[in-house]
Formats: sequence, structure tokens, C-alpha cells
Amino acid sequence: MLSRDNHSRRPFVLSRSYFMGSQKYGTFWTGDNNSLSGEIQGSINMLLENAVSGFAFGGSDIPGFFGFPSDELYIRFY
Repeated sequence: MLSRDNHSRRPFVLSRSYFMGSQKYGTFWTGDNNSLSGEIQGSINMLLENAVSGFAFGGSDIPGFFGFPSDELYIRFY
């Protein structure tokens, strides 16, 4: 991707799968989660565990991907 643009633009890579050293190239997201209150803690845990491993830039679906979230769930996820 760098050679395509003559090294003038840095590509943005967002992936659900990653490997050791991936933090140098892009970001990750936690994958598709449900719109349930229990998913909040799971998302936080995964983001913190990856941060300890050097992945400082990651995120999760807010307030979930599957289901019908309530207004309160939006607020709690944020």
C-alpha cells in the first residue's frame, strides 16, 4: 500500500485478527458483540489486555453489534 502511493500516504489498517508486532501497522477491534450489559466488561477486559501487550489503539462496537440497545446501554458503553 505504501508503494502504491509513492510513500506519500500512510495506510490505515483496521483488523479483527492480528499477530505479534501488528501494533506497528494498525489497530484492532474486539469483534462483533451483543447489545447486552455483560458485554461491557468483556470489551473493557479485552482492550486492557491488549493494551498491556502493546496494542494501544483498539476499540469495540458501541453499544454492540447484535440486538437492540437501550438508551441506557449506549450511555453505559460510552
